Amino acid sequence: MSISGFWRHWKRCDDDLWLWLWLWLYWLRIGIGRPQLPDDLMPLLQPAFALRGWDFEPASTEAPGNLSVVYVVDTGDSFTVVRPEDVERWGASLEEVHEVALDNLERQTDDEEPLLCEPSGNWELCGWSTSDGYDATRMIVPGLRRQIEQEYDGAEAVYAAPMDDVYVALPRQAIERGNSEELLRTKVARDFQTADNPVS
Repeated sequence: MSISGFWRHWKRCDDDLWLWLWLWLYWLRIGIGRPQLPDDLMPLLQPAFALRGWDFEPASTEAPGNLSVVYVVDTGDSFTVVRPEDVERWGASLEEVHEVALDNLERQTDDEEPLLCEPSGNWELCGWSTSDGYDATRMIVPGLRRQIEQEYDGAEAVYAAPMDDVYVALPRQAIERGNSEELLRTKVARDFQTADNPVS
């Protein structure tokens, strides 16, 4: 239906319910709203030095710590890095791609990978170590960070993601007391240096 056809039909509608129904159907037809992005669109946190070795430019968003978020379509059977031309073809902005990818990772994590917490001295060490390639990326998902802070009764947490398959957190209080800070830094630095896929 064209816009003029929709307008003519709207003028014949006496009932507001029919108007809203036609408006809703028209919006569906022309695709008003959020672009249709792949259901298996995921974010992937990558260090800047790793991207320099790629022979193409991925669609990416800068992240703190000399990191970038690239986007992938991960069907389980195939893994495709999203390029800027893909984002353009989808009719989306990079911000929309980022938002959908974070939502997808949060939903997948909630469904399949519950938060793990285990004692570490007088504190609990919480995080994910699933080896699915997205553990470090979970650090940038606000809803997943909130889950950790809820475990710590709302206390601020300190996060570490030395490699792509490890993401851990401790309450800031634990780091600020005693020598925990130096122990954590040493452990994270060692993991980063020896990892096959270091992140930050």
